[in-house]
Amino acid sequence: MHEATKHHEKLLRKLVLSFIDYPEELRIKTVEIKSVGTTRPGVFFAMQVHQADFGKTLGKQASHIKALQYLMYELGESIGHDYRLKLEESIKGERMAPWARNKPVSNVDVPSACAFLKSIVLALFAWPETGTGLTVIPRYTGPSEITLDIDPVTLEGYENLTVAYDDDEFDQTSIAALGTLFRAYGQKEGVRFRLQVLEPKPVPSSGK
Repeated sequence: MHEATKHHEKLLRKLVLSFIDYPEELRIKTVEIKSVGTTRPGVFFAMQVHQADFGKTLGKQASHIKALQYLMYELGESIGHDYRLKLEESIKGERMAPWARNKPVSNVDVPSACAFLKSIVLALFAWPETGTGLTVIPRYTGPSEITLDIDPVTLEGYENLTVAYDDDEFDQTSIAALGTLFRAYGQKEGVRFRLQVLEPKPVPSSGK
């Protein structure tokens, strides 16, 4: 299995763990498959969660699982692979008390959230960990709201995040998918995360 695929599975796991209540029940099985209609290597991710987390992982109108599927598809594209993700039947277990959602903003590990978001963006476009100039800057925009400004530095990076992928199966952008999942992450932590991509500054003209 490609080393990048192992890294991408870890990112998937970390994304899901950020908003579910029963992390010990998360199961992800990764299988190499033969893709239909393409010569690209195929990888199938079968995911299971505790039954109490099933609805949260699915999301309203399947928004969470669709966002995860889109991001995984783009991660696969970044290394020339065809990734497919499916949410399997939930794992049954005793339903426990819901997660406490009254944490003040000061208790949220904002630097970790910024580093997590940056690692996903770098992986999405197969950018190196250093040398890109990509930054994620937090802003406290309300009593329980934190806006994470993503500065991609380049026009290419801006378009990669904000322009929809040309595919009939996925009708959203990378930043929209990430925004959906970070809202779920924030709900668990008692805050509202908003994501914003900053437009790159124009390069000054070298003419006299």
